[in-house]
Amino acid sequence: MGIYDYSDQLLDLQHHHAGTMSLRDVLTGDGRDNMPAPELYVGQALNIMKTSYTANLLLQHCMKSDVGLRLDSMLPADGSFFDEQENALDISEQNQLFNVDMHSARLGQMIIGLAVGLRKAWHYHKGNGFNPELCVQDLLHLCRSADADTVVFVTLICWELREKGNSSPWKQWSTGENEDVAKAFELTQANYGSTKNVQGLNKALQASYRQWFQHKDRGTASEHTALEKLDRVLIKCRSEDVDTSWIGKNPLTPSTWSRLGEIPGCQNYLNHEKLLKHGYSEQPYDAFNRVHLKHVLEDIS
Repeated sequence: MGIYDYSDQLLDLQHHHAGTMSLRDVLTGDGRDNMPAPELYVGQALNIMKTSYTANLLLQHCMKSDVGLRLDSMLPADGSFFDEQENALDISEQNQLFNVDMHSARLGQMIIGLAVGLRKAWHYHKGNGFNPELCVQDLLHLCRSADADTVVFVTLICWELREKGNSSPWKQWSTGENEDVAKAFELTQANYGSTKNVQGLNKALQASYRQWFQHKDRGTASEHTALEKLDRVLIKCRSEDVDTSWIGKNPLTPSTWSRLGEIPGCQNYLNHEKLLKHGYSEQPYDAFNRVHLKHVLEDIS
C-alpha cells in the first residue's frame, strides 16, 4: 500500500500517487476524451464492476459520498488504500496491455483492489471506522472481523461478476490466498442456486466469514495493523498534548459490531451474536502481538 509515516501521509518518494480523480467523473465518463490511458483503465474496471448488483450499489453510494480516486505507481495491481482524511482511494496505476489475456487478468486484479478499498470507504461513511475508544481486546476483534468482512464482500462481488459472465476476477480470487474463503462460499451457494435467494446468500456469506478465521495468520495481520494504528493515535495525542484517558475504555456493543455485516441492497448477514463472537480471543494469536498489546495496555493504564 505504499510507504506511510505515522500521520498516514504518503512519504515524498519518486513514485507516488498523482492528483485526485472524481469517482463520479470516471463512472459517468465526463472528460473521457482527455483522460490518459491509466485513467481509462480504471474506467474499464469500474464499468465491469457495475454489472455486479452489489458493486453497482456500492459505487453509487461512494459516488454520492464524493470518494476520490488516486493512481499510485507503488501499489500492486490488486492493491488499494483508503485515505480517510482525504476521502480518497489509492489504486494501482496501470496501462493498457495489448495481450488480451494479460489485459483481462490485470483488469480482474484492479477490480479486486477497487472492491477492497471501496468496501472500506463504504464502512467509513457509515460510521464504521477505527474505534480507539474501545477496550483494546474488543478493538482487536472488531478489526479482525472487519478484515474478514472485506474478504467476504470481495468474494460476493467476484461471484456476481462470474454470474454475469465475467469470470476473470473470480478465477484470480478463488486461486489466491483467500481460496478457502471463496470455496466455502461456492460450496454453500451451490445448494441454493442464484444469489437472488436471500436465505442461501446469507448462509454462503456466513460460511465464508467463519472460514476466514480458520487461518490464524490472517487474524495476526489484522491485530498487527490495529495495534500499529493505536500506537499512532497515542503518539499523535501526546504530541499535541491531548488527553488519552478515553482510549481503550468502552465495551463493544452488539450494534457497533453487527454493522459490519451490512451489504448494499442485502440483509445484514452478521445478524447473530454467536456469529459476531466467532474467532474472539482475549489475547492476540501471535506472540509478538501479545507483547505489543501488553505495552499498549501499559501506555493507556
